[in-house]
Amino acid sequence: AAAETAVRGWLARGEYFTLAFANPEFLLTAERTPFLPGYLAACHAVFADGVGILWASRLQGGRIRDRITGTDFQWRIFDMATQAGLKVFFYGGHPGVADAAATRVAARFKELPPIGRCDGYQPQHKVLAHIAAFAPDVVMVCTGNPRQEDWIGQHGRATGARLVFGNGGAMDFIAGEVRRAPAWMLCNGLEWLWRLGQDLSWARMRRQARLARYVGKLAMLAVRHR
Repeated sequence: AAAETAVRGWLARGEYFTLAFANPEFLLTAERTPFLPGYLAACHAVFADGVGILWASRLQGGRIRDRITGTDFQWRIFDMATQAGLKVFFYGGHPGVADAAATRVAARFKELPPIGRCDGYQPQHKVLAHIAAFAPDVVMVCTGNPRQEDWIGQHGRATGARLVFGNGGAMDFIAGEVRRAPAWMLCNGLEWLWRLGQDLSWARMRRQARLARYVGKLAMLAVRHR
């Protein structure tokens, strides 16, 4: 509720702002990507998108208690945009994914203005021209990190939008390209296992293997804060 109230207020003010949804993999990427820590520090809010973030906070006596995922929170943003009559733009995904996602969102929020979209495989000059012609108020960038954060850092303000945020593979979920984990797995921090079961590619396995590093960091934190 507090997060939604804050975002609603920022949208109402009409000034440019950014959000980030950080999970353990995102933080591991930030360790080896020089611009990412500065990008996160400049965001108006960084939400804990992953139970691993909650565990790290608890081990250090932090105040983060709630998980706010981009996959879930995006629907609140669409609802806010509907109520305020704001124009939304989707950028990213394979050809056809943004179209399918826009169709599904429009079916759920019938009063939302038409949604602009552009897939993640278009030349940058075409993407920027398309966004400029559409003049959106909210831009959701789904090209994966750190690519999406780099794009937002370079072009976010130039879009003229009030809110520009990266949301990884969330558009694939909206479009129905990827199924969401069952509620019981989400509640027990097992979404990673579901995603691995849905995609046994080497790329996914490498991503999951990287999370072992994060677990090791948590173990070190636990020892230090005993």
